[in-house]
Amino acid sequence: MDALMLNCQMKCWRRIFFVMIAALVSLNASAWTYYPFLPKTNVYHVLEWGGNGGSIEASNHFEACNLFNAIFPDKPDYREPAVHTGAQWTCGKSAAGNVVIVQFAKPICPAHSTQLNPGTMKGFCFCDQPYILGNNAIASCILNNLTITLTGNTEVEPSSNSSIKALPAIATVLDQNTGQPPTTPVTVKVSLKVDPTSGGHDHGDSTRPRGDINGTKCETDDTCVTLSVGGPESSGSASVTFNAPEASGTHTITATCDGCSNTASKAVDVKVAGLATISDSVYYALIEDGSTTVIGTTEEHASNHYIASAAQLKLWELGEDFYSFQIRNSVPTPTLLHLNDASLKWGGKFDIKGRWRGDHQEHMRGTVIDVRANSSPGAIPPGLFEHYIDIAANLGIDAHLEYIGHPVKQHFHMRLLNRRE
Repeated sequence: MDALMLNCQMKCWRRIFFVMIAALVSLNASAWTYYPFLPKTNVYHVLEWGGNGGSIEASNHFEACNLFNAIFPDKPDYREPAVHTGAQWTCGKSAAGNVVIVQFAKPICPAHSTQLNPGTMKGFCFCDQPYILGNNAIASCILNNLTITLTGNTEVEPSSNSSIKALPAIATVLDQNTGQPPTTPVTVKVSLKVDPTSGGHDHGDSTRPRGDINGTKCETDDTCVTLSVGGPESSGSASVTFNAPEASGTHTITATCDGCSNTASKAVDVKVAGLATISDSVYYALIEDGSTTVIGTTEEHASNHYIASAAQLKLWELGEDFYSFQIRNSVPTPTLLHLNDASLKWGGKFDIKGRWRGDHQEHMRGTVIDVRANSSPGAIPPGLFEHYIDIAANLGIDAHLEYIGHPVKQHFHMRLLNRRE
């Protein structure tokens, strides 16, 4: 009969436990930010009916009975199965034959925590916001002390014709109280900003393209992507991949998290590395004749003569060979090559009119330059076009006319390394 009663008691306890957990989950979904569950030590009144009484700290009624019975280990009748009768538990009988009962008093909740539904869920405590459950042997509620870091490289190339246009970074959240990832999932918010006038563009505004994060196009300075880190078996880290736009410039990736005490930022330069201003030469001109105005400069792009080192050598050879050809053939007034747009200082999209689009389909990597061939002063004379093309071809340079017949726009588009950008 005792075994049957104990079996019933255990089934009842399991049923009560699962009902309590279901209620806990329901509350979590609607009213709480942090949900650490603290099965804290409780206070029980232990009374020897007809004898002495007192209080015992224990986690549950069973433990309270066992602790009381353990006081008299030589008395087997103190270790009789506990029986639940209404609002109290009967542990057994004392040596005097008195009934020993245990009555629940109250939970001992740690600082910064609250007992949940005292009338129905006795013994369960929750950490008050913004405190969280401490990761230590003694159940406690500690102030959430999360920090976030953002690691990764700081340079990536513009997206056009590049195989290194994506920059991976890692956002990591750690609990400074433990040095470990947070035990519960944390939402990480990632945003992306761009310096409007960086990368050689002097016309930036809020419409400037800024690439994307993890495939999501970021249109504003607000949160672009949300990630989740932390929780059981989590490293506390998440991947953040920045995919560069066509236009070069400085972008800033920023990450923060719910409960983080800091914000992590990383400046990323979208650029073609190694470009430099075109060197001066007696064989070509960068300045308008009789002026101090740089050829091709505009309000939108004040610096338009950046070039790669290998392309610079080819340009110098082209200028020298073309000038020497004119001298050998007694051209009365030899023409210096008048150089227009090459690339911006960090390469990338060269939007002539400052609208992030335009006619320049190349001029992105410092290997293409335009040479004047129209009716403007310093232009290559039409009678020398074929000779100029042949001289360029002998150097492995691709030269072809664009805007043929236009009095101002006609020019030679020069692929100095004989490849498209």
